[in-house]
Amino acid sequence: SPIQRVTAAMLHTAAHFTAAIFLMLLLELGLDLCVQHQVLGRDGVGGLWTYLASQEDFSDPQTLNARLEQWTFGLYRGVLKQLFVVFDLPELMASTRETICNEGWHNVSRHDAVLYYGSMFVYYWVLCTPVVSWILGCYLYIMVNWYCVHFDEAFSALRIPHYKNFVRFHITREGALEMFAIGVRKIPRKWVRADKTGADAGSPSVWAPAPGEPGGAKCQTNEATAEADLVHGALGAGEIIDYMVIEKSYQQPEGRSSVDSL
Repeated sequence: SPIQRVTAAMLHTAAHFTAAIFLMLLLELGLDLCVQHQVLGRDGVGGLWTYLASQEDFSDPQTLNARLEQWTFGLYRGVLKQLFVVFDLPELMASTRETICNEGWHNVSRHDAVLYYGSMFVYYWVLCTPVVSWILGCYLYIMVNWYCVHFDEAFSALRIPHYKNFVRFHITREGALEMFAIGVRKIPRKWVRADKTGADAGSPSVWAPAPGEPGGAKCQTNEATAEADLVHGALGAGEIIDYMVIEKSYQQPEGRSSVDSL
């Protein structure tokens, strides 16, 4: 009923909204705890670059860095430092957040604000993806089992490779429209080249299901069951799973052909 549909939609929306607010608060709480315990925000923005530049292992006895800086007109060191700043996202988030809380937004540059929001979005996306997927899965489970809707969405999310079907139409001489839903319950997963001299001689394809796969010859276990197991196509044959007829409702006038009516 419409009331049930509206109720289900509102509950589904409320679940996503509640999860989004909760995950945002969880991310803020985790960042604040890291700052309070000095796990993050201690060295400020660019702390990773400062640490690496101060290490002896970062020295350049072959003066390669100096030559690269000369060839790039002094841009090499600046670009490398910015890359370290961008990839050190947790430190950037903690330092920018501490600046915002203590000094306000007016002391944060536009560049730092963009990096802050971008890094927050990355971590927020990682948190939200499994939770949103779980909520949507629960919604589809309830809709399929209790309300008998969203079958296409639920079964496509399961990624079941079998149960393929297609529709064929046929117009009878009386003008009725017949609709056939032809399906295959199990499909083969492995293929081999078709034997054009054997059971696959009439097939237009150069490929055939491998032995033991649906639509192919079964693997032989013993001589007693060999003849019964070699029934080609017994497992993967198509079958009519649904059928419907729409009878002709338009009566053509006498003495007038269908071409004239067009």
